[in-house]
Amino acid sequence: MKHRTTVPLLAWGLLAAIVFVTLCPIGLRPATEISVNADRALAFALLGAVFALAYPGRWLWLLALLPLAAFGIEALQFLSATRHPHFEDAAFKALGAALGILAGRLAAAFLPPAPTGAETR
Repeated sequence: MKHRTTVPLLAWGLLAAIVFVTLCPIGLRPATEISVNADRALAFALLGAVFALAYPGRWLWLLALLPLAAFGIEALQFLSATRHPHFEDAAFKALGAALGILAGRLAAAFLPPAPTGAETR
């Protein structure tokens, strides 16, 4: 698969996984060795970095949308009987997303550009 399709698929798949983990019953949430706030921030930082690599020309839009999505995904926990949304949780997610986008943007500056269709033939 080419970069042009692989990285966006990875970004959207990661978003789907984060939505699932955020909304699933608390017993299904994976356990980690780090604090839950660090876990939240790192998950969204990875999400932000992958989205920034998937859509390098759209990083300002991502900087606006992914933190907003973090609050929206957190708010969806109101629909679950076993989950309880908190502003602080969403804030850690939003901060992680923003830092991840900036890290992805920085990483993209050092990566070679993705090949175009003509270059892969």
